[in-house]
Amino acid sequence: MTLDAGQTVAGTGLLRAERPGLVIGALTFAVTDAGVAGSFSAGLQGNGIRPGFTAEPTTVDFGQIAIGSSEALTVSFTNTGGTDETVSSVAAPTGPFVATGLPTAGSVIAPGQSIAVSVRYTPAANGVSTSSITVTGPDGAGTATLTGTAWAASRS
Repeated sequence: MTLDAGQTVAGTGLLRAERPGLVIGALTFAVTDAGVAGSFSAGLQGNGIRPGFTAEPTTVDFGQIAIGSSEALTVSFTNTGGTDETVSSVAAPTGPFVATGLPTAGSVIAPGQSIAVSVRYTPAANGVSTSSITVTGPDGAGTATLTGTAWAASRS
């Protein structure tokens, strides 16, 4: 396409989000002016949404915890869609993981609203423990994977 002085060109583009959250990109044009090649870029920015719930973080690692002690961390479940999302089911963690603050089935979560869930890891035996928490709605589920390693504290 050739443009004479003072002419403009207009167009539309699509910025696709792979996941919810900030998406940044660029649209670059190759140009030639008076026989000299160059380029012109325009920055693009948008906010990706995905209907349903998203967990943050998606992996919660408690690290190494001595048997008989415990630690609590937080997982947030967010409605990343553009309309209210009703919780249809919740899968609580098992084993040495206990969650408090989980939403109940039937709870309505507004767009952008988050629910903070406290997860406590209290190991009783040596080794690695894993579990997960899932909050599901009609438009999608958010899952956080939980892991922790227990060790026996030495006595002096």
